[in-house]
Amino acid sequence: MVEEEENQNKLKEGNKEIDAERKERKAEGDEMDEMEKDEEKRKNLERQEEEKRKENKREDQENGKTEEEDTQNKRVKEEEEKRKNRELQEEEKKREEEEKANQEKEKKKKDEEELQKMIETEEEEQRKKREREEEEKKRKKKESEEEEQRKKREREEEEKKRKKREREEEEKKRKKKETEEEEQRKKRDREEEEKKRKKREREEEEKKRKMKETEEEEQSKKREREEEEKRKKEDQEKDMEEKGTEKERERKEHKKRKDEQSESKETDRDKEDGGKGRKRRREERRKYKDEMRGTEEKNPSKNKPKNKDGKDSKHKDTCNKRSHMELEETVTELKKRLEEQEKIINDQKKN
Repeated sequence: MVEEEENQNKLKEGNKEIDAERKERKAEGDEMDEMEKDEEKRKNLERQEEEKRKENKREDQENGKTEEEDTQNKRVKEEEEKRKNRELQEEEKKREEEEKANQEKEKKKKDEEELQKMIETEEEEQRKKREREEEEKKRKKKESEEEEQRKKREREEEEKKRKKREREEEEKKRKKKETEEEEQRKKRDREEEEKKRKKREREEEEKKRKMKETEEEEQSKKREREEEEKRKKEDQEKDMEEKGTEKERERKEHKKRKDEQSESKETDRDKEDGGKGRKRRREERRKYKDEMRGTEEKNPSKNKPKNKDGKDSKHKDTCNKRSHMELEETVTELKKRLEEQEKIINDQKKN
């Protein structure tokens, strides 16, 4: 019984030490598996003690040992127990040292891992930093290229605007030059037209002058003819006064010849102008004859005025009227010739 109590006490002591160590390891932050290992060791010790106790009891019963032997066995057991306890303590100490060494190794490993992590973190930071710097360089390079492209586009745009302004200036100069040339051309045309106009005016003046000279010459010739005819008529009248009926006959013949000549001239002119003036001249002759008949009716021969020789002036008026008509026809013919000449001159200018 005493031995069992001692064993129980020792077991309790061992359990206390184990609990203390476990609490200490727990306080130091050991992991849960270490506590389970300690618990397993404690149970193993209890089983070993129980087996030893049973074995001793069985041996005592078999051998019938005395109290003294029991006491001695007890001392031996105690010594053995102490020895085992010392061995256990040594083992525990060794285990603790190993655990401590393991902890130190683990700590060192953790420190190395932490250091490695720190190194890796630092390297990662450096890598990220390099990447950021590289990205920043790329960004700045891209911005620089974009800025260069923008400046290039601006320069090109400015160059386009400059060239456009130059083209516009050139166009303005060209238009101005064309306008000036057009003005000069118009001025030259106006001057040329003015020269032509003045030339035409001079030509017209020259034509008018020539026409006037021709008319004056014709008038002079006509007056000469009239004077000549007048002298002839006066001579004829004198002869008629002397000859009487012979003179009247000659006068009628003369009048007939004149009428025939007038008819012949009218026929020739009608052929020349295509018969356009034939009707007009016939109408004039008819009108003239009607006027003459009306004059004769209003002024019978007894009341007719006499000429300076005391003769009838009817023949003289008739001759004057005929001479006036011939003069008009001559002027018309001259105008027609001048128009033809002017047409020929204009055609020559155009060609």
